[in-house]
Amino acid sequence: MSHTISQKTLYRGVLVVAILAGCVIDRAGILRFQAQQNEKHSTAIAKQQAVSQEETFGQKLETETDLAMKRASLGCVTIRSTRNNKPIRFDEKVRVFDPESFPNDPKTKRFDGKGNPINGVRPMPSGVVVCNIHGDTAVVGQDGFIGQIYRVAPSKLSEFKQLIGQ
Repeated sequence: MSHTISQKTLYRGVLVVAILAGCVIDRAGILRFQAQQNEKHSTAIAKQQAVSQEETFGQKLETETDLAMKRASLGCVTIRSTRNNKPIRFDEKVRVFDPESFPNDPKTKRFDGKGNPINGVRPMPSGVVVCNIHGDTAVVGQDGFIGQIYRVAPSKLSEFKQLIGQ
């Protein structure tokens, strides 16, 4: 029995071998192509996440601004927080004190070396809403520490200052 291969089958075999050889030889090129595709996909996902975060930040800022403006319109106690005699923004570590409890003599020490009140100085009562000229509002908590801080967007700061009488 004689086995003959048709010319068509021969060409198909040669084509398959050429494709396999091309894949083996150009493996690095294929891997580069896959890496480029993965990078494009990662970049697209990162852009989508950035846009989503910007939208969320914008909504949060808008909500915070609205809440801070509402606090100012309902009335807040304007205070000036300082560190080294320079005005500072509110943060969770800020503690506020009732100015009416300060000694009449300005030379009398109000705080010890650790920042604790002395000589009759008392923290602001809990629940008081405080604000500052930077557009920060907060609610006084236990021992005069502030929390629930909301800030006004820079575009609304002049309107905020009018509400607090500055």
